[in-house]
Amino acid sequence: MEEDQAKKLIGIVIEHLKSVKGDLDSAVDFVTNLSKKNSISPDFLLELCYVCGSNEMYVLAYVFAKTSARLSIGDTKAIAHYNVGVLLLSWGGWKRQKNSISWL
Repeated sequence: MEEDQAKKLIGIVIEHLKSVKGDLDSAVDFVTNLSKKNSISPDFLLELCYVCGSNEMYVLAYVFAKTSARLSIGDTKAIAHYNVGVLLLSWGGWKRQKNSISWL
């Protein structure tokens, strides 16, 4: 993974989340469009999910995993969906997933 590209994308997503007051659906749509426009692979997004999760940035990890699941096929799609489920369970996201999350 290109470290500079990863840092830049993480920063862009954080700024977007701030601007939409933590609306996760909006963030996933934003990253989906950005990924399609800039040819960012689902595997790269899944890798970002792991990086963010290991740094306790669980909301970002969720956004990257959900976007990866949306754009991928096969094993990557299955792994991304698994990660979405684990993230939701770990921070009670099942209850909050449809609503915006105030974390910024």
